[in-house]
Amino acid sequence: IEFIEKSELNAVVVDVKDGGVYIDDYLKNLISELRNKNIYAIARIIVFQDNSQIKAHPDWYFKKEDGTFWQDNRGWYWLNPLNKETWDYNVDIAKQAIDAGFDEINFDYIRFPAFAKDDNVDLSSLAPAGKPAIAKNVVIDQFASYLTTELKNYDPYIKLSVDLFAYNMLKTDDLVVGQNFKELYDYFDYVSPM
Repeated sequence: IEFIEKSELNAVVVDVKDGGVYIDDYLKNLISELRNKNIYAIARIIVFQDNSQIKAHPDWYFKKEDGTFWQDNRGWYWLNPLNKETWDYNVDIAKQAIDAGFDEINFDYIRFPAFAKDDNVDLSSLAPAGKPAIAKNVVIDQFASYLTTELKNYDPYIKLSVDLFAYNMLKTDDLVVGQNFKELYDYFDYVSPM
């Protein structure tokens, strides 16, 4: 806060969800102090790259064909965006951040992981038996619509932003992770190309 007051900076981004959820009295008091000093407070929520629910909700996660949990090359577990319970889980955390007093909620990792061809991930949820395969970008688009609708209904004044791969702005496909800039652009107040 002291540094911000002596500089041209006017905002703070606080990770409220990555490997866990960090919304407590300390954070609420910090946000109150930031707002009293006219410092814009942004809550960053990592959406689908999330290790925190693996014991409580193992069915929410991607698994390998042998039934073990799939991890990316950094050792992270990923929630399956097809599971609507993971949608509500993230919406509820965003509502807690709104209640804590944040000016903006920033969403990161709104995407599928980048699976390698030899990862042996069970993707049967994307191609249910007897039905056409579900496109990843359709899932992410539906999630973004649900997320932003729920949060704007909860607080019409909250600002919502999303971090997307910058390369999305130059491509028309979803980069195999479900992110399509043209599809997601209209849901958010701000888009941050990474």
